[in-house]
Amino acid sequence: MKFLECGALDMALAVSDVPTYRSVARHRQNCLQVENTTDAWITAVKELIEDVDLRRKLANEARDEIKRYYTTQANSQIYSEVLRRAQGD
Repeated sequence: MKFLECGALDMALAVSDVPTYRSVARHRQNCLQVENTTDAWITAVKELIEDVDLRRKLANEARDEIKRYYTTQANSQIYSEVLRRAQGD
């Protein structure tokens, strides 16, 4: 959820390199995927603070992907189909 929530708010993200995020996170394309070590996190946060262009790129791409794939509007046909089946149509 953190990825979707922060990305939708146009925030650049650093996320743990764990299975939870691997389906949506793409390192250096829509976020920074970070090893779960103190040094790796310090490096990632420092890079996001110092590199304005990278921060903007990651935030923009994450937001665009969320709008494209994860919003109610993007999934309206799936939701409609589920409701139609639940009603027995």
